[in-house]
Amino acid sequence: MYYHENDYFPPARLYMIEKLYNSQKRHNVVMVDYRGFGDSEGKCNEKGMLLDANAIIEYVFSMPEINPYKIVVFGAALGGVPATHATYNYQEKIKGLILQNTIPSSEHEGRSLLWFMSPFLSYISTSKLDNISIMPKLAIPVLFVKGLKDDMTTKDGLYLMYNEASNSVYRKMHEVANADHYSTWYHGGEEFKEVLTNFIVTCMGPSVQSRSEARLNLLKQQWTESKQEEVVKEDL
Repeated sequence: MYYHENDYFPPARLYMIEKLYNSQKRHNVVMVDYRGFGDSEGKCNEKGMLLDANAIIEYVFSMPEINPYKIVVFGAALGGVPATHATYNYQEKIKGLILQNTIPSSEHEGRSLLWFMSPFLSYISTSKLDNISIMPKLAIPVLFVKGLKDDMTTKDGLYLMYNEASNSVYRKMHEVANADHYSTWYHGGEEFKEVLTNFIVTCMGPSVQSRSEARLNLLKQQWTESKQEEVVKEDL
């Protein structure tokens, strides 16, 4: 599953299909337009984008040519938001998440890139684009890809997300020298393709899948106990 960047030009996405489909494992790639992009109707907004992300996953699960238990989600830049949220919502089936040059939250990016406007950000921005709060809730493997010359996101954002993904049974940070926000695929070369395909192979490994399932069950138990404690405190 490929959730694309903010500036959308379909032919430019063919590089990702080529790298994944032409790899030794010949991975299928499902590429989508959420509302407001490509030929999809409507206007892009955070609520709609997240609703679309879930609807897209549900549709992929129903596709007869796709194995619903061998799905890895890829989110690039803005696409990292629907990718992260959809992965969390369907974590029992999704086997891995790849995030490339995405952000932890709009608040973090705003306070870092627009520091002089920080006192007014809560009034200016209505979109949270909150990825970082979901990171500790992910048990499945997560690959973070960072273009070291990306000047459209903060330098520390992806690393903060990596640190928060401490419950993931397998996490990896891959840095691509000379790559900006959009050219990771180009500057990454064969190494980039190998990192992607090796990560997918790792996600499909029986031992990783069993560990992911066990970790997810543990997290669910902890969330249930935490909610019960909150209810008791409210009663008191």
